[in-house]
Amino acid sequence: MLLIPPSTHPDTRALYHISAHSNPFMPSSSVTTLTRGPTAEIGEEVGEFETGCGRAKMPTVTIGGKQDLLDAILVDDEGDGERYIWRLPPFRPTLYLFWDYHSFPFECHLGGRNGAHLATFTPDRKSRGNTHSQRLATLRVLPMGFKRIDEILLSLLAIEWWRVASHSSAYGGEM
Repeated sequence: MLLIPPSTHPDTRALYHISAHSNPFMPSSSVTTLTRGPTAEIGEEVGEFETGCGRAKMPTVTIGGKQDLLDAILVDDEGDGERYIWRLPPFRPTLYLFWDYHSFPFECHLGGRNGAHLATFTPDRKSRGNTHSQRLATLRVLPMGFKRIDEILLSLLAIEWWRVASHSSAYGGEM
């Protein structure tokens, strides 16, 4: 999957490459890798997260060669599946992103719900129950979020996996 600027942007080349593959040593485990650049081969790896079905493989996040459990990094702020905190103490001690899924489009703020507004995300319509529309998912990064785009993207990918997987029978219907 590619992250590209809108067609109105003067340079519409891919900014990020997102790939997913299974772990050959644990086929029930999936690895999602975020690379800055148009392809995984010529880009710089930002980070990855690995998820597994059931309890055989606890989900992990890897950034810069350091790995930690996804549960230690991604917190459901109020236990309602609508507000998430992405905290990166093992990687970047002072960085906390707050994703508010209670609002629509979903909002990302720096530090907490009252922090600087960094980005908005509108999922594709199919993931919101509308199967007739072909609207693509849209991430809008605001100028305040430009220098945090790597973290915004990786957190969004992990949260979307978490949100969808928590309703999937493959993961027991609950996370």
